Amino acid sequence: MGMSTARPTSVGRVSEITSITKIRQGFVQPIEVMTRREGDHDVQYVGIDTAAPPVRYVDNLRMVFELVRLDTSKGNWTPLNDVGTIHFARWVILPDDEHLLFCSNFDGSFDQYIHDFVSIANSGEKTRDNPSGAKWMDMIWGNCVGYPGTADFQRFLAYIRDSMVETTLFFPTIDDVTVRDISWLRQFRKHFIAFDEAAQGVDPTSWPVELRSAYDEMKAKINEIDVTDV
Repeated sequence: MGMSTARPTSVGRVSEITSITKIRQGFVQPIEVMTRREGDHDVQYVGIDTAAPPVRYVDNLRMVFELVRLDTSKGNWTPLNDVGTIHFARWVILPDDEHLLFCSNFDGSFDQYIHDFVSIANSGEKTRDNPSGAKWMDMIWGNCVGYPGTADFQRFLAYIRDSMVETTLFFPTIDDVTVRDISWLRQFRKHFIAFDEAAQGVDPTSWPVELRSAYDEMKAKINEIDVTDV
């Protein structure tokens, strides 16, 4: 693939990228989930099944995505959940079985977003969400032609840039709210509900008049919010 002139598209505080990379031809030892004993409990980790017959790179790629899908379907977090700027990320193996489409919506700059991907999802560190220390970017793009790894961040950044294609239309319904804003608002709602429930048990006459008035006004405005018109 030649040098791409495509660049991320931004609307408000939300940006997007779309890239297409060529999947390697030939065969590779498949990925598998294994279990090992650590202390008094078993830990699942991702490794290479050296005893299994080789599979096509595209089928190995499908197995990687299936692992993530199964993990998230159980309600488990993955290293991707720890990248706090992702609105969504999508990988699609195109019908020709020869190309991988990657689309993502995110907050902030493109360079910072890719840096977060590398430092969190491909760090190799064992965390709560990645107990085996699997390098998820290697597991995905390692099946693609020209993938340079992520040890040299600038090379990986150039790899993604070179594979980018121009987005003809990018339309975010809400363009002024970041993922962190959403998380903050969820936490605020939880704490306000707890405060409101506690306030119901307090004698209204014991409240200072100004505080009671401000509280009633805030609650009325919150109750009047129309979530279909935001």
